[in-house]
Amino acid sequence: SLMAKGGRHSLLRVEKGLFAEVPINLDGFTLLQRSVEPVGRPSIKQWAAALDFVVAAENASPFWIGDLWNYGEGRDDWRDLLEQAVHRAMTRKTLIQYGWISRKVVGAAREMAPSAKHAEVVAALEPIEQLEWLEKARSEEMGVRDLQLEIRASKRRKVIDGQAALEGMYRVIYADPPWL
Repeated sequence: SLMAKGGRHSLLRVEKGLFAEVPINLDGFTLLQRSVEPVGRPSIKQWAAALDFVVAAENASPFWIGDLWNYGEGRDDWRDLLEQAVHRAMTRKTLIQYGWISRKVVGAAREMAPSAKHAEVVAALEPIEQLEWLEKARSEEMGVRDLQLEIRASKRRKVIDGQAALEGMYRVIYADPPWL
């Protein structure tokens, strides 16, 4: 990485990370911190298997991180140590977000979610609604943005049809002046 400093660039020390010390060896490929190296001349079958593994790990990792964060937060004897670990891992905000998603989206909903981002979109909904929306997202091959828009539109329709409870502030002013 390069960093501008007084009009000049200086190289920053990049930490090698866990995968530099302990790479993941798959049949035909080695996974490193920020790269994949072929081992010999892998077949298309080996390449597809490696790609399947990487995609599955990407989809699972936010849930893994969230579950680990929730476990760590539940340990009173780790309170002081968590701050040190957070500094090394990622931002506290991201850990808290993943923890929230992992607490809210569980079981079948996690399995149904096309991605962790899809799970995040439905996390505030009731479990049965999560399943319904995630099933729809999967069957209709919805992207995250499409799912967000569909859920928002559905909520508006419910309010218009009178099915949803109106709460909070409204753009309506009701006046009953004493002189009328």
